[in-house]
Amino acid sequence: MKKIFIIVITSILYFSNAFAVTLLDALNQTYKNNIQLNAERENIKASEEDVNIAKSDYKPSLTLSGSQSLRIQINLLIKAGEMQLSVM
Repeated sequence: MKKIFIIVITSILYFSNAFAVTLLDALNQTYKNNIQLNAERENIKASEEDVNIAKSDYKPSLTLSGSQSLRIQINLLIKAGEMQLSVM
């Protein structure tokens, strides 16, 4: 009877340490998985982006534009007996 009791107590103590979580680990896990905290963190990030957008109104801006066109003019001059073609 004593042997069975010692084996049971020893196995309980051995396996209970295998699944032990420290208080710090439990708090970290809760902090990472808390839905409300995660939502508030996202709200803070969005607010910080809004502040950056508002600050950008006071900074100088640069606008570039450009265009390109191609114009070909063909003149055809027909004289009596000869033909002349010029491309500009």
